[in-house]
Amino acid sequence: VICIHCHNLCRLMHFGTPQIKLITSYCLLELFTGLSEQIDIKKEKLRCSSSYLKSVKAVLSGLVFYDDIRVAINSAL
Repeated sequence: VICIHCHNLCRLMHFGTPQIKLITSYCLLELFTGLSEQIDIKKEKLRCSSSYLKSVKAVLSGLVFYDDIRVAINSAL
């Protein structure tokens, strides 16, 4: 198991090569999927602030129109 902090994933999304952007966009997609399940299915509270999540969403929103369609789709979901 590899542990990469969310803010480091955002840096990789912003500054990384196209291959790195693809991998990190998938990781962030999985992160948000897990958070959604934690809230909706398990009815648990988040252990991070909403402003933290908003900043991650802002990074993802910036890549919705990225050249690589796979990165754009991961960022849009």
